[in-house]
Amino acid sequence: MSALTLLFVLLFTSTASAWHTEKHELLNEAVEVLKDMQDAPDVAIPTKLLQKAKAIVVIPTLLKGGFMLGARYGEGIATVRNPYTGKWGPPSFITSAGASFGFQAGAQAIDLVLLVMSERGIKGLLKDNFTLGGDIALTAGPVGRYAEAGADILMQGEIYSYSRSKGLFGGVSLKGTVVQPNEDKNRSYYGTTMNADQILMGGKLKRIPKTAMDFIGSMNKVAPPFQNPYQGEKLAQNEAPSQPIPAQVAKPANPVRAPQAAPPVMSRRVEPSHPKPPVQAKSKKQEPLW
Repeated sequence: MSALTLLFVLLFTSTASAWHTEKHELLNEAVEVLKDMQDAPDVAIPTKLLQKAKAIVVIPTLLKGGFMLGARYGEGIATVRNPYTGKWGPPSFITSAGASFGFQAGAQAIDLVLLVMSERGIKGLLKDNFTLGGDIALTAGPVGRYAEAGADILMQGEIYSYSRSKGLFGGVSLKGTVVQPNEDKNRSYYGTTMNADQILMGGKLKRIPKTAMDFIGSMNKVAPPFQNPYQGEKLAQNEAPSQPIPAQVAKPANPVRAPQAAPPVMSRRVEPSHPKPPVQAKSKKQEPLW
């Protein structure tokens, strides 16, 4: 093997290892962002909202910067909940990009979480160019302990956004941001030609890397399903089961036995009796008078 060939092999191996490490770190960062948000009660995502989400998108670092023309770019992951088991599926890598106009100065890093609550939102997420706030409205999600009580009333949106910003910008507008699958990373990570739709919805992956399995396990802990009748998991408090539970008849502690019937009395055969002759009264013997 020539020195040039050896150098090429070493460079290729190190590059592939770096890509894998980058994806592994991205999965870990996505879970950490979600955990950190939930650990802060005043800005936490309502539990019911998180548990009923059909899909979750996490972009650990969405960078934004500019002066008159601003740009946004970030990489993250998307995962879809299995409708039968309630568990999260294998992650698909995504990219996010967008532009904004107007006076702006400085730089900003945003941790972004999107909760997809509808099937239409999932279909939009699988498009090549899905624009936030375009065909499907993007709603700023409720936060904090007081939002928990009204989560059922507030759950009317299709996609809720949660962001945690660090930088000079006071706020962030996500309207016009494009989210699309990163098919190159998906192919490199899974070693297959399956696209994001097949990874998220098909369930036909022959090999799931250990780092992806770790990610799935962590997501199931951070955002467990609301109810899971198929696997017999505990239902959420005050939630009726989907299938009625058959009532069980309680057995008495000291069962009382029913009195047993007396054995039937066998009738005895009565032999006919011969009539006895009538008893004649004995006359007294009279003494002679003489």
